[in-house]
Amino acid sequence: MSTSAKQRQLSKNGKLEFRHPKNEEVRPREYLTDAEVERLMKAARKTSRHRHRDSTLILVTYRHGFRVTELTALRWDQVELDSGRMHVGRIKKGTPSVHPVRGPEIRALRRLKRDYPETPYVFVTERKGPLSNSAVAKMIARAGEVAEFEFPVHPHMLRHATGYMLANDGHACASHPAIPRPQEHPAHCPLYRACFNPISRLLEGLGDIGKPQMALHCGFASSGPCCRSYAAMAL
Repeated sequence: MSTSAKQRQLSKNGKLEFRHPKNEEVRPREYLTDAEVERLMKAARKTSRHRHRDSTLILVTYRHGFRVTELTALRWDQVELDSGRMHVGRIKKGTPSVHPVRGPEIRALRRLKRDYPETPYVFVTERKGPLSNSAVAKMIARAGEVAEFEFPVHPHMLRHATGYMLANDGHACASHPAIPRPQEHPAHCPLYRACFNPISRLLEGLGDIGKPQMALHCGFASSGPCCRSYAAMAL
């Protein structure tokens, strides 16, 4: 939008003021579909010389529901490519957990590690420092423009997309008493209402929910998408 994505409005005394538009005034929803994530990845391969890094970043964010801060802090010592596991840290009182890493993601990360050797962080700049949050936001926004989306795209839409994808696949957890109800945030309420399928079939055979289990939770905090179950995701 013009004027740095702010809208003009006249105050009661007639002076011209600026305000940030509400989300619903900018875009119809705050998540992307699986097909739109694929379009975004294809567009990222065309936007800069860091094509593979950028497309892998989008893939990893979507697969694991990362916030931008969690993504930029991701280190190689958290990723076990040989065993196909990722140790995921969370902010905002989220639950750290271990996620499975599937074939396409493993291959993409192996190539990324070859392209950017000798750096502790997974997603880095040319100077081998970690990407900044603003750099990630600009890259995804630019990829959204190249993909010709009718609305501006931001990184947190990928995290919401993870929750919606899990809910649509039936991997929901809202009915489980051990997992608290998320806060009634406007962007997350529709997702919570979509997550009322029983989780018993998902937890069967995984043991006590209170014990550490491989990929039992994806660690969404109470203020984020409610689906914590990452197990049985056929990605």
